[in-house]
Amino acid sequence: MNVKRFLAGCIIVSAYVFAHEWVFHGIVLEDLYAHSPPLWRTPADMAGRIPWLVLGQLMFAVLFCFTFTLGYESKGLMRGLRYGVFIGLVFTATNVIMYAFQPVPYELLLAWVGGGILELTIAAIIMAVVYRPVQPSALPPDDVPAES
Repeated sequence: MNVKRFLAGCIIVSAYVFAHEWVFHGIVLEDLYAHSPPLWRTPADMAGRIPWLVLGQLMFAVLFCFTFTLGYESKGLMRGLRYGVFIGLVFTATNVIMYAFQPVPYELLLAWVGGGILELTIAAIIMAVVYRPVQPSALPPDDVPAES
């Protein structure tokens, strides 16, 4: 594993996940959440739990990036695309299961699944770009004499 690229990926993916989640859940889906207030904490109650939110998103981003590096084969953006769609499907499957037990609106379920797959696909493409090795042609040659 290339630790420097891994850590850079963790930082960038963490920032992306936090921003996406804030916009997607806090703005885009705000009206859908308003249709089922008994299921959610109040804004004041949620505000007191922001450290838990940040911790969970950091944990997710680090584990997401770490599993991306396992068996890394330098396949670039296609690796990111496949990984993101796969992990998106795995993670959103739990939303489908939860729908059977929790009275969330059907439209919210669809938004969670579609938004989750999109979010994780973009996160994986980001990781693919950050983690890919530097191309040898981009490196300065070692044996070229310096000009005087």
